[in-house]
Amino acid sequence: MMELEGRLTDFSLEDIIKLLNSGKKTGVLNIQFVDEEGREKKIALYFKDGKIIHSTYGTLTGIPVLEELACVSQGQFIFSKGDISVQNDNDIINKKFDELIEIYKKAADRWRPLHKLFPSLNTEITLSEVNERKIDFTRQEWKIITSIGNGSTIKALIEKAKMSKIELLEILKHLKEKGIIEIKEQKQEVVDKSAGTIVPAPLRPEDTWFGGKPIGDKTASKLYKIMDGRKTLLELAKKLNISIEEAKKALDYLISIERATIVKK
Repeated sequence: MMELEGRLTDFSLEDIIKLLNSGKKTGVLNIQFVDEEGREKKIALYFKDGKIIHSTYGTLTGIPVLEELACVSQGQFIFSKGDISVQNDNDIINKKFDELIEIYKKAADRWRPLHKLFPSLNTEITLSEVNERKIDFTRQEWKIITSIGNGSTIKALIEKAKMSKIELLEILKHLKEKGIIEIKEQKQEVVDKSAGTIVPAPLRPEDTWFGGKPIGDKTASKLYKIMDGRKTLLELAKKLNISIEEAKKALDYLISIERATIVKK
């Protein structure tokens, strides 16, 4: 039985999780999103009487899932009410709810500045030219250094090192500060607004899950409400029964106020 659903651009995950806790809900919260390769992903949190007792994301379970969840800002959520069971006792989360929220918040705080420095997991990392300085490395830093080769992307390094995104990006940040690695600048492509997928921007700190700042344009407001991260501008224009020119103008406005982005198909 579905009881709650919405978009992460309209509701913050922390508020959703706290709402389920305060209501002492039992069921599964599924967070569905699309990664940079356009693949659909899902994170599931299992609640029993408002407490998170289990979590899954691919092969990950437990606390690491909460850290991955902190990196998700766009997508949809659905909470389905019903009895749940965890097959493996080792997968049961025994921490208190407040402790789990604190873990999630700390991971989110770590993720934000890292995401600004490394906005794409497809960014290429290269080793800087050898210098005469003596530099001390941790075992984890040395593991990453020896993994960097020609055309190494952040995504490839994560998979090779078997680390979380946050953990690896923090190491790359330290290596960059030490002058050991360089970030290869990605070329900015001009995206055809009518061909790209239109994605609603994530909530900003000044926005709240009660609605955020109002959108001061009627057409732009209507366009924003029907964005689901999957449709092109042409498809959205047809749904609103407006011309593509009107839709482009509305999208330009949404982009200017940081409420939408375009992802090339």
